[in-house]
Amino acid sequence: MSSFTGSRVPLPRAARPPFEVYVNGVQQEDGVDYAVGDAEIVFADELTGDRVGFWRWVLMFFNIAGTYGGQTVDVRYSSGERALVATGLEIQPPKVGGR
Repeated sequence: MSSFTGSRVPLPRAARPPFEVYVNGVQQEDGVDYAVGDAEIVFADELTGDRVGFWRWVLMFFNIAGTYGGQTVDVRYSSGERALVATGLEIQPPKVGGR
């Protein structure tokens, strides 16, 4: 794996390459935007997860526009002979000291 030290996203247990990685619906490039490590994807940059506070939840509950925040990560992968998509994967912070 390269020396990427950004945010990490655990891969589903059954996930096997090839991978297609998307952040907010935009396809990312392996080796440029991210690298695949042991059961996780490590990004070059730090991503922000989607945290929903009380007031944002209230706005979403009443269907008021402009309530989106954070970034979402989706991964298309193989599992046996099937192609699957995992959406809204958990974004974890970079490891302390980049390790």
